[in-house]
Amino acid sequence: MPRRKSSKHLIPPWIESATEPVILLDAAGAVAMINDAGNQWLGVEPETPVGRVPHPGNLSAADETDRRLAGIAVDVSLHQTQRQTVFATGSDGTIDQRNAEIIPLQDEKSALAWTLIIVRPPASTAQHSTDRPGQDDMRPDQLRAEIARHLVHSRSSTPVHSVLGTSPLADALRGQLIAAESATSHLMICGPVGSERELMGTAIHASRYRNSRIPPPLTPVQCKFADQAFIQDVVRQSLSARKNFDPPVVCLLLVDADQLESGAQAELGGFLKINPDFFSLTATGGDSPGKITGAVSPALSSAFDPFLASRLTAQTIVLPALRHRRADLGRMVTAIVDAECRVAQREKMRISSAALEMLAEYHWPGDMAELRTVLASMIAGCHAAELETTQIPQPVRMAVMAQRGSRLPVEKIKLDDFLGDVERELIQRALAQTRFNRASAARLLGVNRARLLRRCDVLGIALPTEQPEFEPIDFEETTE
Repeated sequence: MPRRKSSKHLIPPWIESATEPVILLDAAGAVAMINDAGNQWLGVEPETPVGRVPHPGNLSAADETDRRLAGIAVDVSLHQTQRQTVFATGSDGTIDQRNAEIIPLQDEKSALAWTLIIVRPPASTAQHSTDRPGQDDMRPDQLRAEIARHLVHSRSSTPVHSVLGTSPLADALRGQLIAAESATSHLMICGPVGSERELMGTAIHASRYRNSRIPPPLTPVQCKFADQAFIQDVVRQSLSARKNFDPPVVCLLLVDADQLESGAQAELGGFLKINPDFFSLTATGGDSPGKITGAVSPALSSAFDPFLASRLTAQTIVLPALRHRRADLGRMVTAIVDAECRVAQREKMRISSAALEMLAEYHWPGDMAELRTVLASMIAGCHAAELETTQIPQPVRMAVMAQRGSRLPVEKIKLDDFLGDVERELIQRALAQTRFNRASAARLLGVNRARLLRRCDVLGIALPTEQPEFEPIDFEETTE
């Protein structure tokens, strides 16, 4: 089992030296980080609480660390900042009860990833602690912003590998990505299913607000299931919460925006007309923005709202299909394999040239998502340092082999030789049936005797020098 890393890599050094106890819980409620002030307040050794889940039922547990962590058991399913009472039990049985700020932290997909617990000092020392300058005692919103920003940059996330490569398509895609990161307009990302459309939208959003004190979350909306009432609820809730972020904007990720129904289009367009500066929209759609800009969406019977279409397509990125980027596949495969090995905590692996060639010949109907799945399967089934063709999933191998088998070699056909062989075969059959009687064979072939002799001479057909003594057989034409 790999050794667990220290929890100190999760937090900036100044938080580690803060005088207030700071505890960070992961999505499952386990302790991911606790600073020195928290260890001292709870009376536990450094790093011993990491990985344990505080539970109020552990007050009578046999393990001392579990008993002391019972005082900080909080609800990790909270979605807004709240204040709760926590306590620490001293070695003499005394209880130190304090107020704590319980702050939920979301990941790039707006899902609850962490819960931050900031224990406030007792009332008797609160006045003295606020008089001290420096960063030792920061407000909860400042702590939340700093830790959230650090977590985004420190924890491993799925990178966008579709921008790798040296082909003209890769260069153009990187140019569009740089332009989108430096802009503030709404964004439309098009590409085949599985082509990292949503992943790229999330990455661009994180890059746009990387310097924000409290970056606004990107709320995903599945447009194929969203009706007018749903859009109204999402937008209103986001508008009421936008003042908690910097800048105070509503950021929505409209997944499959070309399938948004007409009523939901009108609702979202109405909000944009009233408060255009309150929104930052990132939309994903089909292979091209044509379904948004003027064409009729395939799932709808009415044209897309012109006002909303003009806003969503203010800036567009078109992701090319993976099957058109075989020159860049090597770099993508290498980067994805390295990332998967890091996640699986395995040594760096190579991929053989034969395996890479087979992957390049595959047509990839599932695009980048299918490529990631195939490479993850290959790594899981490989126990050596190099990935071979035997690790490629059978459906992919069979598809490539079938494609290779359909490529029949092109052979040149010499028409004169081919027709000569056919004519020689027919003359030999006629001569055999007529027992080499020239006249009968000529009548059977529908030519005169002189022509038959000339063709036999040209084609090299040997004829007996003497006529047979038996009577020739006359062949009469039969009509049916």
